Amino acid sequence: DKLLEDPLRLEFILKALIKSFEEAKAFSHLITRKVENFVVKRLIEYVAVGSFNLVLKRYKEKLGSLVEQYGEFRERVKKEVSKALISVRFDDDNQ
Repeated sequence: DKLLEDPLRLEFILKALIKSFEEAKAFSHLITRKVENFVVKRLIEYVAVGSFNLVLKRYKEKLGSLVEQYGEFRERVKKEVSKALISVRFDDDNQ
């Protein structure tokens, strides 16, 4: 949490979260590419995106003001999540 008090480190962490979300999504697609069972496939993708959502919730308060500055982050995550058949809830108070 002390790392988040430094604005430069906070910005770095936000950019790392964007990258990690993209990698988690790509990795879940790589894993599920040959899975034939639709339920298992969606469950694996749900776990990947859901675990990322837990990270967002953990740092929600600290990242809140920075997310306002970097609206692209929120929009990018929403766009990626909307492509999937699973859903991740974003609280509006996080804006």
